[in-house]
Amino acid sequence: MTPSKAIRRVLAVLPSTVAPAMRAHSRCVAATRIGIDALAQFGVVALPFAVDVQVFNAAAVQWVLDGSPGGTPEFKRRGAYYLTTLREAVPPDLRVPPSRVNVGPVWDGHLVAHAPAHQLLLDFDARQLSRPEFGIVLPEAIAVPWAADAVMAEAVDDDTGARLVYRPRPDDVRWQAARDWQQPAPDLVRAVVRAARRAPC
Repeated sequence: MTPSKAIRRVLAVLPSTVAPAMRAHSRCVAATRIGIDALAQFGVVALPFAVDVQVFNAAAVQWVLDGSPGGTPEFKRRGAYYLTTLREAVPPDLRVPPSRVNVGPVWDGHLVAHAPAHQLLLDFDARQLSRPEFGIVLPEAIAVPWAADAVMAEAVDDDTGARLVYRPRPDDVRWQAARDWQQPAPDLVRAVVRAARRAPC
């Protein structure tokens, strides 16, 4: 199997393969660890990569493109919505879920994998960012181009117009303390590898 095919197949099968074993809605650290270990079985090198994410529904994207007219009242009137891990980017009166507080194992970032030889970011847990009630429906997992000198990557969902933005957090390594990172899941890795070998894509 070629490395590119292995990446496509692992992205396709990992979310549904590991879902029964996952208790938390947000499972990016566990999914990334499993994805990295599964890709290694196919000879693909992928590295953990901490990012901040911003997700905008189509109305929010258009509001920004229009020059942010009318401030927050117009943002709300249009049914615009976005969520982010960038605390400083959240106006206090926007409809944005409150940032989580760093207590114990909880981390307020997002972990993806970086496959440098393929210039890709691999988000094995993109589905946690979906908010269907606000018109944000994302794939369960996604690959986004990422050049060596990139400072931002974007993906747009063609069906809903939702936009997903990744920005690196190179100095944030707090995810390394998470139990999901420290405790490998070899049974789940084997299950993902088996599913990837059988996948039709």
